[in-house]
This record gives sequence, structure tokens and C-alpha cells, in this order.
Amino acid sequence: MTPILTLLSSPPYLDPLHSILGWLGWLVFLGAIVATVVRSRSLQRRAKPRAALLTLFIILAPLANLFLGVRLSSGVALPEPGIPSGPHNPALMAFSLLPLMLAGGFLGPLDALLVGLLTGLTRCLWDTHNLFTILESAVLAVAFSLAVRQRYRTVLYRAMRQPLLMGLVLVPLYALAFIYSALFSVAGGLAVRLDYALTNLGPATLATAGELLVGGLFVQVIALALPRLWGGQQSL
Repeated sequence: MTPILTLLSSPPYLDPLHSILGWLGWLVFLGAIVATVVRSRSLQRRAKPRAALLTLFIILAPLANLFLGVRLSSGVALPEPGIPSGPHNPALMAFSLLPLMLAGGFLGPLDALLVGLLTGLTRCLWDTHNLFTILESAVLAVAFSLAVRQRYRTVLYRAMRQPLLMGLVLVPLYALAFIYSALFSVAGGLAVRLDYALTNLGPATLATAGELLVGGLFVQVIALALPRLWGGQQSL
């Protein structure tokens, strides 16, 4: 575990997807996220502070992802096939997911999607260099927003409105998104893709789980302090 002051010490770049299948998988993933946001537009905040808050979260997103974190060991993870380098050591940036969580709770799924895409793009350019990283952050943002802004009255749904608990619930969702992304972004046969996905799943999920935990803790406090602004306000 190595402390990271900033990711800006390395140049930004992205690796193109290797095949038409990879691009198809990327577009299907994006389409599913966008379709979910469109169907959930009733949860979107339309009050006047929206533009100012969205601007603030957009400014915070790259800052939170570029500064203050730790580099975890990839352990026995395999390097990406066809790339002459060692396995990627995932970065746990402490406040990475805080802006998208705030956007999801205060504003709604559309604004969470925008902040999530910017979050993923920042990490894609300076850390993973994988286009699917953009969508992995976006799906976490939208899922978090849908959970904390829904207004169902049962015990389960009331629990899902708690940011800290929902942050933990999103860990397995990220794991599924990571496996999907690896299967479409890595070159080689199915067995090679699965080997890469499964050996890298643990370190990548651990890093994201840490980010979700830190973000969930901070957002839980904010949600309790500002209950009239946080989450959906429709009738239960």
C-alpha cells in the first residue's frame, strides 16, 4: 500500500478497445444506464439551486479523483493480455465517489450520471486507461441516486435510503460491472478474459469498496444534517 498525493504525476491517456465486440459491449452498457435514467426522470430535482449544486459537484469530481489516496497491491492478478506491462495496481482515492453520491442524493439520477461520467473519465485518463471505467462510475452514481431518492415505505426501501448502507450494497454491483467490463475490454479468448477478470476482481473491488465506504460515511452525516434538502421529498 503506497500513499498517493496526486495522480497528475503520470500523463493522461486511454487505451482504445480492441474489437467491435468491445465497442458493442460498451454501447450496450451505456444504453442500459441512459435508459434507466430516462425511466426514472420523476426522481430528478427541479428546484432552483440545481444548477449551482451541479456546477459545484462537477468541479469537485476531478479534484476528488486526482488527489489523496493509496495504491493497493494487485497481488496475484494477471496483467492485461497483449500489453507488455505488469498487472494494474488499483488506486483507492479517498474522496473519489463523494461528488457523485452528493449529486445523486441532492439532485437526482440525471445529474448523478453526469458527475459519474466525469468521475469515470478522470480515473480512465489518469489511472486505469480503460474506457469501461467511465461507465463503472456512472452505474454506481445512478444506482445510488435511485436508491436514496425513492420513496417506498417498506423497511427494505427505507434502509436503502441510508447512504452508508447503500454504499456497501453497491460493492457487489461494482464487482458485476467489473467482470462485464473485463470480458469486453480485454483481448483474447473467453478463458483468457475470464482469468483476467477473476484475478483482478479482488483488488479492484477492494479499492472501490474503500471509496464507497468513505463516501458513504461522509454523505450519511450530510444527509442527517440536511434532511430537507437530501433525497426525494414526495409522499411515501
